[in-house]
Amino acid sequence: MSSNRTNKMFSLLPPYPLYDTNTRVVVISDSQYREYKQKQAREEIDVLMKRRGRYLAQVSELDNQIESLEKQAGLTDAKSALVSEGFKENGQSESFE
Repeated sequence: MSSNRTNKMFSLLPPYPLYDTNTRVVVISDSQYREYKQKQAREEIDVLMKRRGRYLAQVSELDNQIESLEKQAGLTDAKSALVSEGFKENGQSESFE
């Protein structure tokens, strides 16, 4: 190949490497890895528990709104009991603990 053809060929390549040159490999012991994974799991569990708390607060607020509407409409409490029983029968549980 001539020098001119070689230069043209390499000019088609991007001006940066196609791989990450800043990657590092860190070697840690099994116990350190286990601790790291446990820490990650605890953090994720905390996030999920907070999300769960927000959802439960929303469910409670919705229950209060339903109850208020039932009272305003003169519906019986039996209907409210049926609604919550239907909630349980559909595979949902009011107790998330």
